[in-house]
Amino acid sequence: MESKRALKFLKRMVMSFLLFIVVAYPFKQFAFLMPGVTELRPENVFPPVLGILFGIPGAIGCALGNVVGDLMDGTRIYTLCFGFIANFLYSYIAYKLWYTFPEKDGAIALPKIFTFDAVLKFLVIIFIDSLFIAIMIMLLCEDIGVAPAADTGLLLFYGNFDFAAVLGIPVLSVAGNLWDGFEIPKRGADNDRLKTANKISSIIIPFVVLEIGIGYFITSKFGSGVIHSGIARLLMYVVMILLFIYALRPRTAEVVDRKQKNVIFSLKARTTVVFQAIGLVIIVLTGILAYHLSHKNAALTRLELWNDVLFVVNVAFNVVFAVILAALYFIERLVTDPIEILSEMVERFSKNDHLNTEENNKIRETCRTIESKDEIQALAMGFDNMVGEVEDYVRNLRDITAEKEKTRAELELAKNIQAGALPKEFPPFEGHDEIELYASMTPAREVGGDFYDFYYIDDDHFALTIADVSGKGVPAALFMMVSKVLLKNMAMRMLSPGEILTAANHQLCENNAAEMFVTVWLGIYEISSGRLVCANAGHEFPAIKRADGSFELYHDKHSFVLAGMDGMKYKEYELVLGKGDIVFVYTDGVAEATDTENELFGTGRMLDALNAAAGTEPREIIEEVNKSIDRFVKDAPQFDDITMLAMKVK
Repeated sequence: MESKRALKFLKRMVMSFLLFIVVAYPFKQFAFLMPGVTELRPENVFPPVLGILFGIPGAIGCALGNVVGDLMDGTRIYTLCFGFIANFLYSYIAYKLWYTFPEKDGAIALPKIFTFDAVLKFLVIIFIDSLFIAIMIMLLCEDIGVAPAADTGLLLFYGNFDFAAVLGIPVLSVAGNLWDGFEIPKRGADNDRLKTANKISSIIIPFVVLEIGIGYFITSKFGSGVIHSGIARLLMYVVMILLFIYALRPRTAEVVDRKQKNVIFSLKARTTVVFQAIGLVIIVLTGILAYHLSHKNAALTRLELWNDVLFVVNVAFNVVFAVILAALYFIERLVTDPIEILSEMVERFSKNDHLNTEENNKIRETCRTIESKDEIQALAMGFDNMVGEVEDYVRNLRDITAEKEKTRAELELAKNIQAGALPKEFPPFEGHDEIELYASMTPAREVGGDFYDFYYIDDDHFALTIADVSGKGVPAALFMMVSKVLLKNMAMRMLSPGEILTAANHQLCENNAAEMFVTVWLGIYEISSGRLVCANAGHEFPAIKRADGSFELYHDKHSFVLAGMDGMKYKEYELVLGKGDIVFVYTDGVAEATDTENELFGTGRMLDALNAAAGTEPREIIEEVNKSIDRFVKDAPQFDDITMLAMKVK
């Protein structure tokens, strides 16, 4: 871990050093080729910028780069040492200042220069930084016996400040949006010792700055000398010591990232860069125009000419950047801030469960703070209303869903009850091997209106029933249960099939407010004689297979459906069954099964499936019909209950 940190430190220091040298070298050569021209130092943008980005590695790299640059100028060793310390502090002060002053909410934002507040904070920092380095250089000049002119010091200040502003803001803006490897100082405890150090620093630093001003005033007023040089040197050392003390202070505020999530290059960052580009173009054009006008004045020396150009550029920079800052301020307050707030609220709302009323109210209240008096405010008001409507909609949807889940659970229970009411154990009766039975019911919904039933009335009489109630779902299931119980009760009274249907019809017609009805085929098989007495109340024709034949429809005479009209008399007919004969009864859901082309399965296909069964056992027969229906309908939905019952005489 330590080796990784050391390697990271070294990489950032070397990169800072190389950037400083690559930019400084061409302008050093320009100064050599054109002596008497004010030296431009665009490389001075790197100390504050790389210091803010990398901290100590950036500060050391820039300080070493400055040493190499001074060596190119033939600077003596004493000045090199002082220049290294001054340049290190020039870089490191910017880093410490950024992480010292918290913002309105008490936190420190990462140095991502894409807001008005961040731009203003950066400008204040480089103003302080540039002022410090200008004073230190002038004190150094006093110390080595070179009397600096006031305009030279002013140009030095403006040069550092302008280059840092013009080039530093775009660099930090782009870096802040595309890179997150910032060097953040360690956080210290906010204890009494730290509070005391802060108080002492707040008293001493203004005092030292005052002393610097007084020392410079005395030196410039009375001339340089050994005494004044000693004062200058002393002041420089005192300031450096205090700055080192300040640099060792830990940060106390929390560092936060104010960059919008899921945004690579924010609207604020683009706006800032665009205005920076416009300002840079204006400043360059102003410099060209100033050079053109000053060049016509033959009385100016080359140094005076370039000093005048730089002075005009500096003034233009201040004017242009003042306008840019004002424009950024109003654009942020009226456009980008409201849009960013809306974007954040949309993200918060999308992550909310939409039923958190407290969170929704916070989102709505935040939207109401947007008072731009334009389409953005209208959009915020629309989103405010939408949040309330979505909350109401989701709440209603939740209630409906809960009600549906409750209904689904009740239907599942009803399905289980209905399934439990139908015989489902095959073979059904132990000790009775006179007949073999199998039946199945597949409801179109959770519950259906079809049913089948079979039971021994006595040892010699066996009843078979299959029925189809009108409609589907719960009403049909309830009517089915009533019909099933009535039919069985009547059968157990030893009535004939016709009498059973007549009595059941009378009972079902009473209080039939829903006007439902049921079709029924009912047969009573007398085991001793092989006679099957049947009655049909509007139901499908049964299919009969003799032992030596194939399945054929038996076109019996239909009577009217049960519960359709009171007072109906139901006719009976008789079949004689022999060993191996099979009776197959079904509901209309078999013949009316429909495929995706709306074609019916039909009784013809049903008979083909019955006769195609691999065996002659009732289970095999019904399973073959079910398979044929599935192959026919494929993915088409099932519209009706499918119920079948088969009985074979043994």
